[in-house]
Order: sequence, then structure tokens, then C-alpha cells
Amino acid sequence: MNFIAILVTLALDRGLRHLEFCRDHRLGYWYFGLLRRIKTASAELVLLVTVLAVIVPTLVVDGIQHGLASLSPVLGFLAAVIILLLSLGPRDAFHLIKEYRIAVDKKDELEATRLARLLIEDAPPAGPDQCAHAVGEALLTRVNDRLFAPLFWFVILGPSGAALYWLSKNAVLALKPKSSHEAPSDYAEVARRIHGTLAWIPAHLLALSYGLVGSFDSTWRELRAYYRMCEKQFFENNDAILLCAGRAALSGPGCEGLNRMESLDRATTLATRALILWLVVIGLFTLGGWIL
Repeated sequence: MNFIAILVTLALDRGLRHLEFCRDHRLGYWYFGLLRRIKTASAELVLLVTVLAVIVPTLVVDGIQHGLASLSPVLGFLAAVIILLLSLGPRDAFHLIKEYRIAVDKKDELEATRLARLLIEDAPPAGPDQCAHAVGEALLTRVNDRLFAPLFWFVILGPSGAALYWLSKNAVLALKPKSSHEAPSDYAEVARRIHGTLAWIPAHLLALSYGLVGSFDSTWRELRAYYRMCEKQFFENNDAILLCAGRAALSGPGCEGLNRMESLDRATTLATRALILWLVVIGLFTLGGWIL
């Protein structure tokens, strides 16, 4: 049933693009922003409060979904689809790429810069070539946080898994420093560890799938080299692993001399194929469960 819910959710995500504003992060900013009011606390209390702030709403979502499912399987299914749909994004990375390409073709630099900022989640570099390159690399990492990781935890834990990942992501966004001059709080550090831990498995699975649908030898070689040199803690490596794997997967024959839009298209194709690969895997496991 989870596989069908995923297919329905992805279809709705494509068809209800105008409703993306319903899943912005304002509610998360307000909810986790309440932690900022607790000024002084021990390290143990900070850990406990932050974990509870993520876990308790997850349990509430799980109770609601199971309660509806006990009343009617249809209500439970609809609740699962709605929860998963709200857990994606907030904006679809592939749709942003499409709009970015349209803006570039129209030579609308202001709109292209705005879209690039939404995907990169930071100020894009100056220059059309550098900006397009940064957008393509941002896609390789953002597709995990905005799509694959919520789907992964939905498959593992059901709707509560998708809600758990959404809450951890919102905790990071709400508690991170508002400026470069502000030191990160203890709550922000705990939230970053929780989110990084939840993103670690799907990030590595997606990185390996980049190699399977791209240049596997190059990907495996670069990942091994990265881990030999890496000094970061495991939950800090997710974006770097995805970027390392994506670059290596795109370094195969036929990638030399591509212009900026062709390189962007290849990155989009790589991410799309990786997601399709995992949809096929989930579908096969679902079919095997039905047969057995």
C-alpha cells in the first residue's frame, strides 16, 4: 500500500504545483522557534527537549493516521498521502530546474537568479556559466532532502517516518543562526545532528544509485577516496557525499565539452534515473510481498 501511496503522492505533487505554498516552513519556524526562548539549559536538557520537540508531533501524526485507518482503510490511505505530500519540498527541485531553464532561455536574469537561490538555498554565484553549474550541483543534493529522504522514511516507518524527517528538517531551518555573526545555539546543533542522522542512510543510497545509473567505477573510486580523506563526523557528510558521487557519475565518456545547459540536463537526467531506479526497487519489493 505504501508504494501506491507514493505513486499517488508524486502524481498529486506534479498536478497540484500551485498549492506548494501550503507546505512552506512557517509552521515549523514558529513551533521550533519556541526553543529559542529557553535561554539557559544543561546539555542533557537541550538534547531531551529538542528530541521531544521532534518526536512528540511525530507520535501525534502516527496516532491520527492509525486512528483514521482503523475507521476506514480509505481514510487511512488518504491521510498517508496527505502527510507524505506535505512532507515533500517545500518546492520540487525538478520543477525549479525546469523554470530556471525557461528563465535562462528568455534571458530573464532576475527570475533565473531568484530560482537559482531557491534551489541552492544561498546566493548564487555571479555569471551565467557559474550559476548554471551551481544549480546542477545543488539539484544532486537537494533531491535527497526534498524528495528521496521523505520517501525513504515513508517506506520504512510509514507516514510518521515522513513526518519525522519533515520535522527534523524544519528544526534545522528554524534554529540555525539568522546571520553569519550569530553563533549557533545548542538547540541548533542537536537539531543538525538529528537531521543529519536521518538523512545519512538515504543520502548514501542515493549516492550509490548515482553510480548505478551513471559511471559506477568513477563513483565508487571517488567515494572511497573521499572517505579516506574525510575528517567530518558522519552526519555532516551527506551533501558532500551526494556531490562527490554525482560529479563522479557524470564524468563518464561523452561529458567533455558540454555547455552549461547540457551539463544541467545531464545532472537532471542522472537524478531522475536514480529516483526511478528506487521506485522500481520499491515496486518489486511490494509486488514480492503481495505474491508471498
